[in-house]
Amino acid sequence: MTPAKAAPYEPGELITAASKLGMTLSSSQADSLQSYLRLIQKWTKTYNLTAVRDPADMVTHHLLDSLAVIAPLVRHLDKSGLATSARLLDVGSGAGLPGAVI
Repeated sequence: MTPAKAAPYEPGELITAASKLGMTLSSSQADSLQSYLRLIQKWTKTYNLTAVRDPADMVTHHLLDSLAVIAPLVRHLDKSGLATSARLLDVGSGAGLPGAVI
C-alpha cells in the first residue's frame, strides 16, 4: 500500500493561511490538521469520502473552508453576548468536516 501524499502546505504555510482568515493556529494544531488531511486522502481512495482528490485543493476546499467560519462566528457571538451560551448544529459536509448551521 502506498502512503498518502503529504499535505502540500508546510505547517508554517498553513498557519499563515489560517491567520489570513483571522485564525491563530499553533504548530501542533497545524500538524494535527495535516495528519487529518492525510487520513482523508487515504480513506477517500477506499470509501469516496470526498470528490476532491488534489492535496492542494483539499487544503483550500476542506481545511481552510472549515476554518473560515470561526473568526466571524466568534466576533458575532462576542458582540451579541452569546459567546458562552450559543449553540450550533453541525450538519456535517462529508469526510468529518464541519458544516455549521448558523
